[in-house]
Order: sequence, then C-alpha cells, then structure tokens
Amino acid sequence: MSGRESMLMRGGRSTVLWLAAAALVGCGGSAPKRQRPTAEPVVRDVEPALRGLVGSMATLRGREPVLVSGYGIVVGLDGTGSSDMPVNIRAFMEREMAARGVGQISMGFGDITPTEMLNDPNTAVVQVSASIPPGSPEGASFEVFVRALPGSATTSLDGGRLWTTDLHRGVFTPGGPTPITLARASGPIFINPFVDLAAGEGAGAVSATTGRILAGGRVIEPLDLVLVLDNPSHARSRSIVSAINARFPQAPSDRRPAAEGRNEEVIELHVPDRFKNDTDRFIQLVLHTRVDQGFAQEWAVRYTRAMVDEPSLAPALAWALQALGPGAIPEIRRLYDHAELAPRLAALEAGAGLRDPLVEPPLVDLATTGPPALRAQAIALLGRLDPDPSTNMALRGLLESGDLDIRVAAYEALRERFDPAIERRDLEDKLILEVAPFGDPLVYVTQHGEPRIVVFGERAGLTRPMFISAWDGRLLIDAGPTDPTVRVFHRDARTGRSTTASVRPDLVSLIEFAAHTTTPEAPAPGLGLSYSRVVGLLHEVWKAGGFADGGAFVTEQDRLFADLLRSTQTLAADDRPETDSDAPGALTPESLGAPGSATAEPAQAPQRRTFVVPLKRPTGQRRQP
Repeated sequence: MSGRESMLMRGGRSTVLWLAAAALVGCGGSAPKRQRPTAEPVVRDVEPALRGLVGSMATLRGREPVLVSGYGIVVGLDGTGSSDMPVNIRAFMEREMAARGVGQISMGFGDITPTEMLNDPNTAVVQVSASIPPGSPEGASFEVFVRALPGSATTSLDGGRLWTTDLHRGVFTPGGPTPITLARASGPIFINPFVDLAAGEGAGAVSATTGRILAGGRVIEPLDLVLVLDNPSHARSRSIVSAINARFPQAPSDRRPAAEGRNEEVIELHVPDRFKNDTDRFIQLVLHTRVDQGFAQEWAVRYTRAMVDEPSLAPALAWALQALGPGAIPEIRRLYDHAELAPRLAALEAGAGLRDPLVEPPLVDLATTGPPALRAQAIALLGRLDPDPSTNMALRGLLESGDLDIRVAAYEALRERFDPAIERRDLEDKLILEVAPFGDPLVYVTQHGEPRIVVFGERAGLTRPMFISAWDGRLLIDAGPTDPTVRVFHRDARTGRSTTASVRPDLVSLIEFAAHTTTPEAPAPGLGLSYSRVVGLLHEVWKAGGFADGGAFVTEQDRLFADLLRSTQTLAADDRPETDSDAPGALTPESLGAPGSATAEPAQAPQRRTFVVPLKRPTGQRRQP
C-alpha cells in the first residue's frame, strides 16, 4: 500500500468518527460521560466563633489509648517463682529466649538453656500489658502492668526484674497470629507496698503476684494520628497540612514534619519531639489551629470577645488563642483581671501556654488566695512559665502551705522548672530521692513515671523515743529519748538474712539506708530493699507515729488501671479482633487486673482537664479512609 493510500485510509477513518459524532449532536444527543459517584457533603453545626478550625472540618482518629500485651520472664525472685505454665506458652518462651541468645556461648548465656531457666524457681513467666497514650512517638515511655500466670505456683514477684519483652497490639496469644510489635518493656517490678508481701494467702498473696514497672515501656513503632476530612478536597487537605506545619515547624530532632497529606481525604500527624510526653496538648493545639493563617491578630480580638460574650466557649477558645501563637498575647492580657471567672481562667491558661511573663502576677494571686478547687490548677500553670526567680520564690512559699494538695502541686511545678532548691539523689538506680526543705515534714511517693520519694521539711526527723515492730517482727526500729541514732533490725523473709545497724534519726538517712545494697565496692551497711519495699517501710514507720512533728505520708494517685480499662473496652468493641480471647493462655480484661476482676487494685480515673472543640455531630454521608 502506498503512503498516499495509507494517509487516505487514516483520514477516512477520522472522517467517519467525526461524522458519527456530528450525527449524534444533530439528533439532539450527546456523547456519554462517566460520572464519578459523589458522597453527600458532611455538614457540621459549628459555633460561629469556632468555624475555620481544623477540628471543625476534620475528624481525628487514633486518639484512644492502645492496649499492648505479651509474655515475658522475671528473674531474681529468690525462690518465689515457678515453672508451671501451659504448653503453648512454654514453647513460645523457649523460642523467644533462644532467639535472644539464651543457651548460646557467643551471647554470654551458654551456661544455661532456655528450659533450665524456665524451670529455675528464681524465675517466673508473666503476662505483661500496658496502655500506650494516643499519638505516642518513638521512644516515649509508659507504665507496664505485670502479672504472674493464673494458676501458677509463683508466690511473689517482689524484687524481680522483667527481661526485655516485646509488646504486641491488642491481646496476644502464644501460638496464634502475631500482631504487630509496638513497644518493649523491661525493668524492676513495683509491688503494692501496703500489704505484707510474705503473706501466704489472701490479699497479700494476690498483690505479691501483680505489679508494675514504672516508666518501663518504650515505644518502638510510633502511634501516628490521622485526620480524616469531612469533605475530601485536595486544596483543603493542602491548606490544613500547611497550617499545621506552620504552627509546628520541624525541629532537627523531628524525623518527619508534623503533618503529611496522604490523599485528598487523609492527613497523617506526627507528634513533634518536644511534645513526646504531652501528646494531649499537641492534639488540642492541632484541632484548634486555624486553617486560614492570615489576620491572626484580628482573630485574637474575635476570640477574646467571644470568650466574654459566650463563657461556655471559653475553654475551647483558650486553645484557639494558643494555636494562634505569640501574636495573640496582647489581646489575651486584657482578660487577666476580668470580673467573670470563666473568661479570666481561659485567658490565664492561654497566657501561660504562650509563656507570657505578665501572666505570673495574676496566677500567683490565684494560687495563693483563689478558691481551693482552682489553686492547684494555677500552680500547674506557673510551672509552665519561663525561668524567673520571682516565680520560683512564690512557688517555694506554697511549699509551706497547710494544704497537702497545694504543697505537692508546688513541688511538681518547681521540679518541672528545675529549681535548685529541690535536691535530687539517685539511689543505685532503684529510686530517685528528692528533698524539698520547706514546711512541715511530709513524705510523698510517686506511683507512675520514674520511682520517686520526696521528703518535705528542712528537718524531717524521726520520733524519739521510738519502738516499731512490723512485718511479723521481721522489722524492728528502736531508739531511746536521747539516743543520737536509731537502731534498725531487718530479717529478709525469703533469704533469712538478718541485718542490724544504726542510722541517723531522720527520714533521708533512713531511706538511703533501706535502699543501699552492701557490696565490696560500697561496704556501708544497708538493707538492699526494692523501691516498693522502701515505700512499705516508710508507711509502717508513719502508721506507728514515727514521723516527727506529725509528719504526713501521701501517695500519688494511681492512673494505670483506669487507662488499661479504657483500652480493653475499646478493644472489646473492635469488629475485627486480632486474636481469640478464648484461646488457652489468652489475655483478657480480667487477667489484666482491670477494675471489677479479682486481682484489681483500687483505681481512680485520672483528673485531667481536656478541652475539645464543642462541635455538634456532623450530618451527611461519611467516607471511610
């Protein structure tokens, strides 16, 4: 075929197609077009003052705590462990231990096999579980709950240390599908110190086989948060990403920007390193960030006016003002002395969040003379401010308050500010001993985060004369009215070893003696007690009236079980559970010691103020990412 014929054929084919299209048009028809199915737009009923915020046009997913669990081995139990366990758990543990080098000379564990270690009465296999806070980035720490296997012969976990244990999302069952590993846990076990750990039955035995590892978990896979737009739009998604990243610029320690758009509907959030231990604050600031970044000062004027006109919106507007940044401070200052309480408190919170130095005087006034319910809140806000000697001096004065809650709140604020008046001592990696030399004697014990004992008072002494017998006679403390020292006798219930020594008659010396372990490198006498046992000893001394000048004993509120319960409830509502909770050896809410089960310790929900955008439920069809 010639080139001319080929060209004519191509032209003829085009002509035919053109004529066909023309005929359709001439007949009143049109070429069919493919229509993309569109979802019904989502419409939110938003208060006018809160329109245009990220939280008014997107839903945050992943803000619930995440339950993780696994099985690990506790060592160093002095004969209180056991070797009995279900077959599937033993097989799993032997594989795990072999993978970690047990039985291998090259790894330093060649003198013992996994089976021999599991059969050693100084070890015990335990269930490990935890609730990871929402949005936790890599490296964030959290509390871990440890429990001996139900039905095992383990009598106590006191003095034990958990070997590094993988924690998987959800309820983990050995032998079943292996969920993703989100974190790892290890460290010394904290046992409820307010029972007799040597008790053979009853509540003492239950408490001795359950415990916690304070700050013993570490996140290895970040729990990123996800924003889902109500109405998908590439332009809107880009605007939200730009607004969030402008509010949270990427720092050298941040691996990724705060926001990354996945598509027209989904935006990934990454908690910046500076918010690693305060994800709640990051979440609130993101939700209250304006998408339109222009006219910040004008919006500050609108927000402060709305706080006065609509006091019910004041908490949410306080977050919106903080999300605007330092440019909002001049308008916020106008409300520091407002007659109405709600706008004034919201302005003070916003000013403290933006570290306005002029917020200090009104906060100090509220902390010292305000209503009792608001004083501790004002003290916590003072702790956020930039270093200033006047702020520290005001907080030191509150350490001498007659209100225990105020004293503890002032200590926490000073500690957050690294005030040099708070003396810190690390006792052999067992606990942190801190001394706040102000006011009457007081011992404050933490139960989450790092293990800490805080002694208040410049001369926190012990009563003399004194005679205390506790722990079925295994602990004796004795001193005459003029004795320069206090005599302490202790017999270890597990090893039978007895120790007798004299210490100075003050609380700090007693704590250091109780925690110290005598070694060739540190030959000074000591009882070598764990953190929980040191706390238990102090509690016994206090109950017997051994604190001089009527000193008090206060423990930090326990939050762990409340967090675990929320996580297990969230997991139970999941339509696609990852494992079968009825399988042998499976973890359940009851086996985790959640409230309502036989092994639960008393717990209270955390007292945490969290403000959210008060948006009504959106209407319309919602898409799934």
